[in-house]
Amino acid sequence: MNRSFIHKLVLVVVLVTVPVLYSALIDITVNTDDTTIPEIGQEFQITIVADIDESSSIISWGLDLNIDPEYLEIVGPIETGDYWLSVNSSVGDGDGLAGLSFPNAVSGDKVVLFVVTLKAIKQGVTDITVTYDDLEYFEGFWLQGAGNGYVTDVKLSGQDMTILPEPATIVLLGSGLLICMKRK
Repeated sequence: MNRSFIHKLVLVVVLVTVPVLYSALIDITVNTDDTTIPEIGQEFQITIVADIDESSSIISWGLDLNIDPEYLEIVGPIETGDYWLSVNSSVGDGDGLAGLSFPNAVSGDKVVLFVVTLKAIKQGVTDITVTYDDLEYFEGFWLQGAGNGYVTDVKLSGQDMTILPEPATIVLLGSGLLICMKRK
C-alpha cells in the first residue's frame, strides 16, 4: 500500500472518531425544589430552564418530556415561560411541548421554557429528562434569522427523583422489624 494513502486513512479515522470538545450554546436543565418526594400522591412542580448564549438567541423550541408513567404522572396543564407563546405541536410532535417568541429572539441565563406539575404514584427512584429529535419538524431550537437555522450544540441535563413510601407503610415496616427482633 502507498504510504500517503495510509496517512490519509489514519487522518480520516482520527477525525471521524475523536470527539470535538466545546461548550454548549444552549444548556437545558430540569429544576425542582427537592429531589425527594416524601409520599405517594404528592404533587410537585418541575421547571425546565435554558441557559441560552447570546450568540444563539432563539425564536422557538420544541422538546419531549420523558417521565416513567409507572412512577409519575402529569397533572394539570403544562405552562410555557413568560417569553413564549405556547404552540400546539401535537400534530407533528405528539406531546405539544413547544414555544415560539417571534419576532423577538430570546437569550439569557435560566430562561424558563415550561413548568409542569407531576404527581408521584409509586415509590422508588426515577428520572425526569427532556430530549428532542432532529428529525421531527417541531423539535429542537431555531435561531433568529432564516440564514442561521437550527441549533445543534445543545446540552440536556435530567433529574433523578426519589419517591418515599407513605408514612403508614414505613410504620408497618418498622413494626414488622421490631416483632422480628423481639422473636430472636
